[in-house]
Amino acid sequence: MGEARFARAWASWAETTRESRYFLGPWLMGHLSDAGLAAATAAFVDAMQSGAKKRTRLVWQGVAAALLVGLELAQAPLGFGTFDPVDVLVLATTALVTVALCERARANADARALV
Repeated sequence: MGEARFARAWASWAETTRESRYFLGPWLMGHLSDAGLAAATAAFVDAMQSGAKKRTRLVWQGVAAALLVGLELAQAPLGFGTFDPVDVLVLATTALVTVALCERARANADARALV
């Protein structure tokens, strides 16, 4: 009796959320991984260039972001993937936001050190 009720409830939930799962599934699987890659790359570059001047850090961040976007653009011509213009937007936006957050955290830490 309880198992049948659970099965009906689960089937109802699956039917109710079908549209959102078909929309969100590819987005999460495809674009969230690109966002994670961009954030991890930007954070790594920030950590590796932590002792450098701001200008140098930003140049390296630009090089890293350009590399990620270039790899995305080169997928189809090189034959190992498919190009998705949304991926370029996700990569660039996530890298920019991560760099901004890292620079703001550094500025806040510097300001606290002066106090």
